[in-house]
Amino acid sequence: TIGLLGIFLLLLLFVQYLKSDFNDSFSQSDIEGLQDEIQSAQELPDQFVKIYNDIDPITNTSGILYDWTFEDYGRDCPCLHVASFRRDLIMNKSRITGNRYVLAWKLEKEVTQQQCLNYLATQFDFLYNSIGIEEASRFYFDSSVDSLTEKQMKTFVLMFRNPALNNPKRNPDRIEQELKKLKN
Repeated sequence: TIGLLGIFLLLLLFVQYLKSDFNDSFSQSDIEGLQDEIQSAQELPDQFVKIYNDIDPITNTSGILYDWTFEDYGRDCPCLHVASFRRDLIMNKSRITGNRYVLAWKLEKEVTQQQCLNYLATQFDFLYNSIGIEEASRFYFDSSVDSLTEKQMKTFVLMFRNPALNNPKRNPDRIEQELKKLKN
């Protein structure tokens, strides 16, 4: 048991190192630049954030790892999602010290999950040359984000998971099925 405790403590220390400023796998200027972009992203309507949180409860990266470890829960928090699509920052980095989880932890020091969600919504590729939720709202629903219905907002939350599979133009029947599941 002492050996297992020692291994656990070493693992805990390693995770703290990954989160710390001593881990320089990402340049401070890259992190600060991304944090500035995230903080300046246009805010989503409160109703959209509420719907997002109802469907995919917002937690932090450590919470996602905990869920994954103990509950086999497959989801990303907004900052982890941002880190996943910012491949330009994680390419050619060590798989251990420079992965998307480490980038998300570093982002979470200065930005909230809601700020990451705002940024994600402005940068996400909703297909059909619709980058960002404002363009996608006009393309898919001929509406602005502020005028979306609850059903349309739920559709976008599903699209964050997989925009090709959960696409209202390609798979309208699937969207209806998924929306019905959400009501239960």
